[in-house]
Amino acid sequence: MHCNENYEADVVPVDVTVNACIILGYLTGMEKPKKINFCNITQSQINPITWGQALDMGRVHVQEFPFTVCLWYPGGSAKSSWIAHQFALFFTHMLPAYFVDLLMFLMGKKTFMIKIQKRINYGLEVLQYYTTKEWHFTNDFFVSLQNRISKRDNEIFYTNMKEMDWSQYIRNYIRGAREYCCKEDPSTLPAARRLQKQLYYLDKAVQIMVGLLVSYFIYYYFNMLYSMISS
Repeated sequence: MHCNENYEADVVPVDVTVNACIILGYLTGMEKPKKINFCNITQSQINPITWGQALDMGRVHVQEFPFTVCLWYPGGSAKSSWIAHQFALFFTHMLPAYFVDLLMFLMGKKTFMIKIQKRINYGLEVLQYYTTKEWHFTNDFFVSLQNRISKRDNEIFYTNMKEMDWSQYIRNYIRGAREYCCKEDPSTLPAARRLQKQLYYLDKAVQIMVGLLVSYFIYYYFNMLYSMISS
């Protein structure tokens, strides 16, 4: 992922955003302001979380709610450098995708990985506009909303970002994505965790093999260069 891990992720859960819009509509109708008010529905500095912290939490909770349809162990790291990101993208995303599609083609089956990977890359390109920049908004008007309605309304249309538990939010996010987006039943969790463990060992084995291969080539060419210089 192309992002700066130290930048603040100024994100607001969609239900909080909807609640704020409802309150704004209500207050506008009740107070009938003569001038147009602008409200930045952001959590800037209210309950800050960086992209790095969000990714770390995601890595923890995806272990609890792994996916049954997973081709590789979920891992990776954020890259603040565009060049490093492109390098990692080619070797860890595109190259394996071409390899899988080649196998599918040789077996006479329909290829799909390149198409999926291109869609993923497109989504990441849209996201990285925000993950490579730090945003600062004035949100005093948004913060004031909870003080302008009753306690009961605040409980129903909550907008207090200070109470947001980001770890729990990301946990629910992953669980919800698994159950409602990927349509994976909770009963499949044991099988998914077994698959996750197998992919973990496979991932480590591949890393070791690649490391040994790179070390061999470095050693081989260093020896060859040394022999040429010596002769």
